[in-house]
Amino acid sequence: MNIDHTAIAESFSRHEFPATYPQLDDNIVWRNIGGDDHTGRDAVVAACDAASAYFATINRASVELVRTIVSGDIVIIEAIGTYDDGNETSAVASCDLYEFHDGRLTAITSYNVEVER
Repeated sequence: MNIDHTAIAESFSRHEFPATYPQLDDNIVWRNIGGDDHTGRDAVVAACDAASAYFATINRASVELVRTIVSGDIVIIEAIGTYDDGNETSAVASCDLYEFHDGRLTAITSYNVEVER
């Protein structure tokens, strides 16, 4: 088990994006199944910064990590995010697959679905 890979993946899943930026590969690909894909470090950082800006405008955004699975250079994280904008609270279940190569985060595949909470 690679603690560094796990810590990087868990930080990204918790929306602690800036902590992960130094480990992003220049050619990273972030696939959001059913949503927008982002290719390249700059595109991923821009998407993360936009998400962080949105989270800063709402009352509460929190993430509970449900399960982390590590196999070599792959980390899979199941999580539930809760978002409260003052008018409505929503919950999103996610499963993110993180792929590392030579210590760099090279690919993320995200599956997200809104759930009752």
